[in-house]
Amino acid sequence: MLVAAAVGGVVALLLTSPLVRGVFSGDGTSGGRAADGPTAGGRTASGGAAGGTPGGTPPPSARTPSPEAGDRTAPAKVVFRDRPLIWRAASCLGSVSQALDLDTLTVTSGLMDSSNGTELVYIGCQNGMNGAQAVITVNSRYGSPIRAGVADAGTDTAAACRTAAESSPLGTYTNAGKIPVGTVWCVVTGRNQVAKVTFTKVDAEDGSSGASADNPTFRLSVTLWAAP
Repeated sequence: MLVAAAVGGVVALLLTSPLVRGVFSGDGTSGGRAADGPTAGGRTASGGAAGGTPGGTPPPSARTPSPEAGDRTAPAKVVFRDRPLIWRAASCLGSVSQALDLDTLTVTSGLMDSSNGTELVYIGCQNGMNGAQAVITVNSRYGSPIRAGVADAGTDTAAACRTAAESSPLGTYTNAGKIPVGTVWCVVTGRNQVAKVTFTKVDAEDGSSGASADNPTFRLSVTLWAAP
């Protein structure tokens, strides 16, 4: 009886062993399922990489940076927006020349041979020369970035304005008496900035500058974007 009891105890111990339960379960693993811990090759049975997060997702430090982190297409900085300016008539009775500097938004009277800082020159007292009584010319010299062209009123970015200045250029001389209200020009300045110039008023009765229909005083609205 003592021997039978001892044998029975050994059998019971073996049946409760995890190794024996695995054999009787038929899948060859402990408890009849795959192990959850790391196995050979540095991978877990669930398919995730060793040291990773559950489900195989890489840790945040290993993920691809968001597009915003390296965005180089951000809009150009606005230096000023919709700034008003009066561009006096260029005439025989007033100043024969009115030179416009868009980087500083200033007009210099009587400046015929303009510097590189002047983008547009309004020249009056032409008496038919160059096809008009008064003309506007672009001060574009060899090697200068200055460009000017016609744009749409809806042009609202530096990139679009720069494209308009280069793709729809003004002629050598623009007849000042033929510029209607609402005309928009885009100008690449001497500092490689970009200006949107809107003609908001055409004043043919500015007596202080000798204005007429052929050489009016202009009121402008100017937006300037910084250089790239």
